[in-house]
Amino acid sequence: MSSIHPIETKGLTMRTEHHSCTIEEETSKTEKIQTSNANLIISVIETSQRGKELNDAHQRLLTSLGEIADSRGTWIISFSTENEAVEYLEVKQSSSKAYEKPIEYFEKSFGDGILVLDHDDNNSVHSTKHSYLLMRGVESFDCKRKDRDNLGCVVIVLGVDVSVLKKALYAVTHGIPVVFIQGSGSEADLIAACINQNERSTDNAKEECVHLLKDILEETKYVNIYSQSETTDIQYAILLALKKAHHSTSKLLLSLAWRWNKFDFAQNEIQFPDPMSARDETTSLTHVTNVTLADTLLETLGNDQADFVELLLPTELNVSYEDLEKVYSDVLGGNAVSDPMKLFIQKQLHWTQ
Repeated sequence: MSSIHPIETKGLTMRTEHHSCTIEEETSKTEKIQTSNANLIISVIETSQRGKELNDAHQRLLTSLGEIADSRGTWIISFSTENEAVEYLEVKQSSSKAYEKPIEYFEKSFGDGILVLDHDDNNSVHSTKHSYLLMRGVESFDCKRKDRDNLGCVVIVLGVDVSVLKKALYAVTHGIPVVFIQGSGSEADLIAACINQNERSTDNAKEECVHLLKDILEETKYVNIYSQSETTDIQYAILLALKKAHHSTSKLLLSLAWRWNKFDFAQNEIQFPDPMSARDETTSLTHVTNVTLADTLLETLGNDQADFVELLLPTELNVSYEDLEKVYSDVLGGNAVSDPMKLFIQKQLHWTQ
């Protein structure tokens, strides 16, 4: 069943759709996530015992997640508790774009949310409820691509107590990249934090924590450790984690890169087709396809992202100035193409011919 569930934040009550389901209804909620066309699912796992440094990193993380949610697209962000979700909304509502997207709130099992698995009462980690926020965006045009890839998923971890590490291990053993934000970003700092943060725990808890972390670190393909300093770019860290975990996600990476305006990542980390070389099925898995390039060109033209347009044109796309001028006008709803954009398009085509 479904009801309206108010989430209280400072100075504002955000009314969101709240779902309360029996186990038999779990499948429909899983389908809800699958059919949401979310660009990315981000699950945040945090320790409840945060010192000043971790708390500062926590606040920076919430700000970065707010920027992600405000960017073009549909995003699902989950937190371990409703209180954490409320705190996130308090940060997000201060954004100039805070009211542009409807926000839907519901609760799901941790594993269902990031892995779209069936409910499993026998797995204590999987059956742990998370608070989910679905923020729907509207695309600027009807994408040519009707079949979507599997949803992209990433887990962000702050803190290293036993409950946190159990979920992190569950994620990495199911092929989901995990981004730890800890210390200077080294494995040694993560291990030291595991010992220090559990100093007052029982010997059994300490031993379990060390054992869990050891098992996690063995899954090197899915483990990423970043500094908790102000210089850490969360969006860039997520992009690198997704690339490291899945070599065939160029389409997803390009989609996220332009939405988050991470041109440097797109330029340096994504493989684009070489118009001078033959293509085969193997390279098509790691390179961006022409359909994706065309879709992205439409989006970045309409978004006035000239650097991305310049990056995309020297590919296999066969476009003329008239094509680009019409596309640009169509994307902007029939508005006339500005003289600066005309000159830009002409210049780019001249460089690529």
